[in-house]
Amino acid sequence: MEQFRDELDAKGVAYFNADGAVSGKSFHAASSPSLKSLLIEATKAVPYPDSSKTVYEHWLGKRTTKEPPLGNLGGGSDHIAFYTHIGIPSGVVARWPDHLSF
Repeated sequence: MEQFRDELDAKGVAYFNADGAVSGKSFHAASSPSLKSLLIEATKAVPYPDSSKTVYEHWLGKRTTKEPPLGNLGGGSDHIAFYTHIGIPSGVVARWPDHLSF
């Protein structure tokens, strides 16, 4: 990472960690503040697998809130070096088993 810092600083737009994107059926996400609306809009455009719903509709589920829970980034994941060290906006998207959450 250090050897690419200048190039990432000049050319990096965003970093999304998706290594947990296929671990279950329950969609979860977190991002830096500047990517929250992008993430919400993207999930409205992507169909949820084996469903007539979008990822957004599945994520919202039976909640009575206006939007699904979109968390803030925490520590201990691959995005840390990009987000906290270089300042590249970052996000995490995952499909986890129902018993896990952010």
